[in-house]
Amino acid sequence: MREHWPPDRVKEWDNAIDEYFAIEDASRNVNRPNPKEWSTEIREMLASGFDQKDFEKVREILAALAPVEGREPMTVAARIELAAAFLVTAGGAAYDSAMGSPDRGPSLYAATEELVVMRAREIYGQGRG
Repeated sequence: MREHWPPDRVKEWDNAIDEYFAIEDASRNVNRPNPKEWSTEIREMLASGFDQKDFEKVREILAALAPVEGREPMTVAARIELAAAFLVTAGGAAYDSAMGSPDRGPSLYAATEELVVMRAREIYGQGRG
């Protein structure tokens, strides 16, 4: 009975189905990080294909920062600046992914900002921050 639905509802339904299958495919990813070390309930992260190799890169970067942080405690302002620098790289990568459709760049950048904040809150809530 989809033919009776308004076009925006058909698109919403199709997007939900696509998202469901993307999450299902990602859950079969045998290279997914160990759930004792990495877990999320954020749909976009579940469907992203984030794997153990990606997780190891994140851990390596954090380990590389540790000696710099250890020399002298970082101020809140310095941590905000560091987080902002990382956010810009994430947003920039999202923006660049829209190269074939430049009008989508700003919305992808904004969505990435939202996901970063959601993920940060989730990590903090898990006691991993």
